[in-house]
Amino acid sequence: MKLITVILIDDDYLVLQDLKTLVNWEMLGFQIIGTAANGKKALSLFEKYRPQLIISDISMPVMDGLDFIETIRKDYPDIQIIIISSYADFQYAKRAISNGVEDYLLKNEITKEGLTHKLNKIAKSFSHTKQNAQRSLRFALSDYFLSTEPDYALFTDRPGEDSSYTSLLPLLRQKYFFYIYSIQLPLEKLNLHFGRIEKSGKKLVHYFSGLSYEDYQAAIMLYLENYAILGVEIPLSKGLQKNAYYSFGKKLLYKLSGHFEEPVLGFFYPERFDIHEFKVLYRRLISLFNFYSTFPIGKFMNIRDLENQKLIPTVQHFNYSLIQNSRNHPEDYLVKLKEYTALLFKNKDIDTIALLFHNSILQFEELTNYTLLFQNPEYMCGASEFINFFKNAYEPCVLTLQKNSDQRYSSTVNKVIKYMKSNFADSSLTAEQIADQVLLSAGRLSVLFKQETGTTINDYLTDLRIQYAIHLLENTNYKIYEITEQIGYKSSQYFSQVFNQRTGKRPLDYRKSKN
Repeated sequence: MKLITVILIDDDYLVLQDLKTLVNWEMLGFQIIGTAANGKKALSLFEKYRPQLIISDISMPVMDGLDFIETIRKDYPDIQIIIISSYADFQYAKRAISNGVEDYLLKNEITKEGLTHKLNKIAKSFSHTKQNAQRSLRFALSDYFLSTEPDYALFTDRPGEDSSYTSLLPLLRQKYFFYIYSIQLPLEKLNLHFGRIEKSGKKLVHYFSGLSYEDYQAAIMLYLENYAILGVEIPLSKGLQKNAYYSFGKKLLYKLSGHFEEPVLGFFYPERFDIHEFKVLYRRLISLFNFYSTFPIGKFMNIRDLENQKLIPTVQHFNYSLIQNSRNHPEDYLVKLKEYTALLFKNKDIDTIALLFHNSILQFEELTNYTLLFQNPEYMCGASEFINFFKNAYEPCVLTLQKNSDQRYSSTVNKVIKYMKSNFADSSLTAEQIADQVLLSAGRLSVLFKQETGTTINDYLTDLRIQYAIHLLENTNYKIYEITEQIGYKSSQYFSQVFNQRTGKRPLDYRKSKN
């Protein structure tokens, strides 16, 4: 916590020493940065250090305390002042009060308890005033970053209106090193298309406010939805390395990561900007910040690496009917999902990624009548994690769809399906044998099966065999010829051809890709 700076002024050396030792100044939140024996020396001291609190005697040589106070009050009306005196003179007190003095104390009545009480009161006042000023500045900065009006319109006084940007005027020409921090959103909270639901930027700024910035001055801070923006004046002289901006930002990220349970991400730029310049950059790259704060390429990212990248709106639409129509061929849905996801990530189209996720989840839940549970936050770094999430979510969805689909079949077709599932490993299994189980001719059963399931008996049998082959390839070390025998084929070459037609890969290549 930054200490409130104080100068003591009195022509009596012993009084100064007593004041310095009477209370524990640092424990109370104050730091004595200088002393003076008269008003003239105090003026020089004030101009050098600009203290926040002055405790001054009244009667002093060269320039007395009241003349000193009246001099500095002209340019610094908000400075806090306590007058001390050996004289219980009402005229002195009256003149001191007229100059906005916070308190008037008699030297012979100053005690440790009394001074502690006065300083605590002033410290609270400083804290309250500082917090109000910081809050007003943050609101003005947030409005400024969100505004699309040109600066000349914002900072020009309008008749009958008070500009909310007045507090920004002294800061406009200053240059800062800017940092953007965000808390990574888990996939289930990725809702950019409908407006971000997470307001974690406010939490980050609240944490910033309680930090000590050591040798650096945190000049400005604000939050916009999920982002906290920090502008810092970092002096690059006095032996500091030229990459001090990086060290500072990385150190702050480390502190944030230790404080919050969720992953914290940071963006930095290796050059100074004024507020307007950074606003222009921020507004131009906001969509990329949204993308990389959800799918980060690192914990601390250089904004310069993003400048030449572009977000491309995706005009193609995803066919959500595949979710239901691919229940007997799940790979069809996954292939199309991979293609579309690859396009979205290439375009860095974060809004459409969010739309794809939420619409797909809604489809899953509507078709299966159960709610997907997110036991752990789904943090992701790229397309592969996105695809794996849907692959894992689609598997139980397919089982439910197939089960519900079976319930719509006639008892004859259900009996046939059950028989094929139990006997697909029999290489001699024929349509005639299957038809015998339900006392129908092969031709009649083929027509009935096609009408109800939309596929042929041979295709359904092939799908059963290939699905089981995939299971064996992913979960066992069986050789290809052993798998061929277990799924009802006599020739490994023929099995390989059929597998390639269904999956786009030969069995051995499929196993290698999964490993």
